[in-house]
Amino acid sequence: MEPGSCQKLDTTQKSLREIDRLKQQVINERRLRRKSWDEMAVALARLKDMAAKASQAKARENHLQEEVEKLKRRRAFDSRKYLEEDTIPALQVAHQMRVQELKKELEDVKFGLLNRTKRIICCHKIQLDQQAKAKQDVEDEMRQVREEKTSLLL
Repeated sequence: MEPGSCQKLDTTQKSLREIDRLKQQVINERRLRRKSWDEMAVALARLKDMAAKASQAKARENHLQEEVEKLKRRRAFDSRKYLEEDTIPALQVAHQMRVQELKKELEDVKFGLLNRTKRIICCHKIQLDQQAKAKQDVEDEMRQVREEKTSLLL
């Protein structure tokens, strides 16, 4: 065995260990990506639920508005005019407040989902950049080892 061949063997083994480490890192990154997609799916389901609630609230608001119009038309003939004047605005205000709460919750969920998505994308981009650099370093080192091996063979 030549005196420099042990050193080359060590360098090659280090390169192989680095390649194995990079493979494991890619596997871990895929697991993380799958987990983050699951989290986004849950957030999206929550967002859809909030949208459905907002839609129901809007339908309820329209129904109450129709009821208000009916009561206004009937008020001229109704002897209990003072009751309608007191209860209808109170119902409208309570319903309007609930609609505003649901809209606020919907906006909060959208904003949170957007921020979470941005953070996930940034983290993945950083990880991919690091992996690309590590891969390039390993390739450069492997190329250097091949060149040295070729030069020794010549």
